[in-house]
Amino acid sequence: MSFLKKLQHGYIWRRIFVERLTEPLHQNQLAIPVFLFGSYRARIAFDLILRQQHAFGLLKAADRASKSGLRAISVIEFGVASGAGLINIQRIAGRIAKITGIRFDIYGFDNVTGMPPHKDYRDHPDLYREGDYPMNYERLHGKLNPGVRIIQGNIRDRVKTFLEALSPEAPIGFVSVDVDYYSSTVDALTVFDGDPEKYADLVYLYFDDIHKEEHNHRCGELLAIDEFNLRHDKRVIEPHAFLASQRVFKQASWLKHIYFLHVLDHKRRNEAHAGQPRTLENPYL
Repeated sequence: MSFLKKLQHGYIWRRIFVERLTEPLHQNQLAIPVFLFGSYRARIAFDLILRQQHAFGLLKAADRASKSGLRAISVIEFGVASGAGLINIQRIAGRIAKITGIRFDIYGFDNVTGMPPHKDYRDHPDLYREGDYPMNYERLHGKLNPGVRIIQGNIRDRVKTFLEALSPEAPIGFVSVDVDYYSSTVDALTVFDGDPEKYADLVYLYFDDIHKEEHNHRCGELLAIDEFNLRHDKRVIEPHAFLASQRVFKQASWLKHIYFLHVLDHKRRNEAHAGQPRTLENPYL
């Protein structure tokens, strides 16, 4: 039903024609049996899950947690609004939990009443305004599972308390940032100012508001990311330059929204690689 509702929007059809149908014909043909008979992993690999960015980030985070010996990870959405994204995360996490054995603790941060007043040009007042995207909390809350929590109020104030209470047994593994404003994104990124054991050694990130013509490195989320990197020596947020080349479908716009937080002061980033010394085969010898 959610997929059929999506098809009612013109931008979905534009993405299908511009992104999906410009991919090689044989790949689109292969996607049909995957959609009908493929495993959930295969459907994620072929971008057949609604909101592919969530499916990719959640699966990668769960697999990384499993390799690290963890049994649970925390997932955060900054900017819940109507809650469609949070419900989508909840549904995908439930499926991935079954195939990986990893538990997802899901948190949504939102002030509930809609966007606050902008501070200056860096908040893109040309694109967003006070009161945009309010939440119907009671209606949304009734659709959420017990393991999903909405944290209401000012992001910066609530993040500090959240980090203090967060257990290292369920470190942060995936974060979606969709708060539109530069100032709100700065507040959201303070979630990465905690002790290293509060995070996976590599955290998968999705930044929603970076794709419009008006977005740039002097405003909005892109400026907040740049400033975060300048403030931190051992925490860096970067895209993966080769991500598209590693996917079956390479034209999807969501790929450019994926970033990675490298927690360079994490214990796993400073441990010597285990095992015997490796050698490379030389076919010329």
